[in-house]
Amino acid sequence: MVISKFFCTFAPDFESKGFFMSENIQKKILNVAAEKMRLLGIRSVSIDDICRDMGISKKTFYVYFSTKDDLVEAMLLQLEADVNANIQMQLQKKTILELLLNIQKIMREARDVRKVPPLFYDLEKYYPQQFKAHKDRTRTYARDNIKIALARGVEEHLFRHDLDVEKTCVVIDMMRETMMNLPIEKREEKKTNDVMKYAIDIVMRGIISEEGKRLIESRGKN
Repeated sequence: MVISKFFCTFAPDFESKGFFMSENIQKKILNVAAEKMRLLGIRSVSIDDICRDMGISKKTFYVYFSTKDDLVEAMLLQLEADVNANIQMQLQKKTILELLLNIQKIMREARDVRKVPPLFYDLEKYYPQQFKAHKDRTRTYARDNIKIALARGVEEHLFRHDLDVEKTCVVIDMMRETMMNLPIEKREEKKTNDVMKYAIDIVMRGIISEEGKRLIESRGKN
């Protein structure tokens, strides 16, 4: 920080030329690549395409990413971090009751993240190791967040005080995995959604406390 201020004092145009903007350039490369790959798939987007869209040279690109594989890996890590950060923010800002009352919206948003067939189709087919690593990391994030939500629900008296958080987490995670592993077109079928809603209803009825039932009834009927 001291060094950057020193240079900016005597040569302020350095920063405007990107002298201290390497992190921003890297993030922009990731954002441009992610947007194009979401729409077109990984195989259909070249490094040349990304450089052309950004107005940078391939030499500049290679300063930040050695290969396209490195770019894909970094993009996945960024996607996972963004999704997890959003979930963590929701867990911190809202009570579990508020999240529970909006469960359908949350599930719909979670499905929308995966509703980008070209990206995940290419990832699974052409980058199997990265796809598996992505799924493993996502599963870990999900399980950790489910445990936090269940424990918080017990603390807030929404869930039963004798709830086995570990076992309940496994059950919910199995349901999540089942849904996420279905083909996208299957997930969108009314029958599939009705079955999933029914399964969620059964689990919720088993873990919600009497006080929790009263809280839900006072806040909403769905």
